[in-house]
Amino acid sequence: RNLAARKSSTALTVLGMAMVVWIFILAGGIVQNLRSNVIQSGDPNNLLILHKDASEIIASTVTKQDIAVLETYPAFSMISPESIFGLMEAEDIKSGLGMLMTHGVEPERLAIHPGIRITEGRLYTPNSFEMVVSKSLADADRRLRLGYQGHVGPNLWTIVGIYDAGGSTWDGALIMDRDILSTNFRLDRIQSVSAKLVNPADADQVSSAIADDKRISLHAERETDYYARHTQTANAIQGMGMLISIIIAIGATFGAVNTLYAAVASRGRAIGTLLALGFSRSSVLFSFILEGILLSSAVGLLGCILGIFSTQISFKLPEQAVGMISVHPEISAGLLVGSFLFSLLMLQQDR
Repeated sequence: RNLAARKSSTALTVLGMAMVVWIFILAGGIVQNLRSNVIQSGDPNNLLILHKDASEIIASTVTKQDIAVLETYPAFSMISPESIFGLMEAEDIKSGLGMLMTHGVEPERLAIHPGIRITEGRLYTPNSFEMVVSKSLADADRRLRLGYQGHVGPNLWTIVGIYDAGGSTWDGALIMDRDILSTNFRLDRIQSVSAKLVNPADADQVSSAIADDKRISLHAERETDYYARHTQTANAIQGMGMLISIIIAIGATFGAVNTLYAAVASRGRAIGTLLALGFSRSSVLFSFILEGILLSSAVGLLGCILGIFSTQISFKLPEQAVGMISVHPEISAGLLVGSFLFSLLMLQQDR
């Protein structure tokens, strides 16, 4: 009855605390999706090979002599030397982020990445100014359709295919022939090698062999392990989300406390009357606890509803070590239940 009588203060309390729950859910959903997307960028059957002094693809250099040695390893069924360049987006091709990621891969070796599927058109031909673009990039710039021509660097490229990378770090990028890409940027640089293992169980043994090989200066690890280590963006968002939640929670808690103190103060006579009529202190206390449960349940329910609608949000984030990542918050049942219990705890602490 008190909650209905104080509609304005109750509504403000519920809204403020629900925002805390929503941010808690949103941050958790983004972090969960980021980590799963980054990890799924790698294949557990592949090794990622970089220069021994490099911990990130963008800082690595692999020579053609290194590749010649790797091609002699019987443990590999296929190796794919690859390049990656980040450049400012041009008027011809817009990503909506101010920059574009370009991957240089020999077309016959792109099959080493099974998560990349051509959904429209075809794969680019070797030694040509042809490229394929990700579906998410095509959605961001409606001009990017089969046959469209746009400048990437100094040369004019033709889109011959559109691919889906399932939200991995290959999403939101352009893929083209590595040799032509290197010529395009006048930088003949190979940054990494993806190598498919004949027997994935030999990953550790092969990695040790590469590290001990005096002919090369390289190190190797499973692709999934590499991407699992590089989730700085997810960690930053998790920290930022927790910080914002704490700040808003402090403000909302003051509002909730004021509402509850006002409720008790205004009902001093009613409480005294109840005690005089024989109601025990525990019964009166229980009524306030029940009021808190109703209020916190409304907070949790509203926050969870906002969280569920957050799954419609879609955007891209730059990940320093691996490129662009498409983000769709993953709101799991466990996250919703945990957030609802969090809302109950928040307001019960005020009682």
